[in-house]
Amino acid sequence: GPAFPYFGSFYDTTTQVNSPSDTPRAMTYNTVYGNYHVSIENGSQISFDYSGTYNIQFSAQFVKNTGTQSTVNIWLRQNGVDVPWSDTEITLANSSKVVASWNFVVTESNTSYLEIYWASSDANISILSKPSQTTPYPAPGIPSIILTVTPVKAS
Repeated sequence: GPAFPYFGSFYDTTTQVNSPSDTPRAMTYNTVYGNYHVSIENGSQISFDYSGTYNIQFSAQFVKNTGTQSTVNIWLRQNGVDVPWSDTEITLANSSKVVASWNFVVTESNTSYLEIYWASSDANISILSKPSQTTPYPAPGIPSIILTVTPVKAS
């Protein structure tokens, strides 16, 4: 079939904190790298101008600075409702960083939206963003979350 170039590339430049803990929260995005008929609404809602099947890919750099080992859950919500069997747990040790990175393939209508949610009972866990550095070597900034949305099939 014909190609349909609907896509979205988004990221966030802030550290997203887990306060208060034990409260599910949506991953948010404050920067559009590029998009066409896929957008972010209300800071966290992935919206689609056209119905279709999409690959939702993300990476998030979690950090834990103090305390004992803790767990973070990450899952998908569609139109404000948890998607069954979409949750995954990651475990962070004290003074560790872990990049959670996976994808969901979903069929969406142009009236639906998706969000990626996370929660932990540990207030010492956050999703880390770091500005660019010049020493000990130059390196670009680290976004807390990177999100890409690409089409799989048009409906």
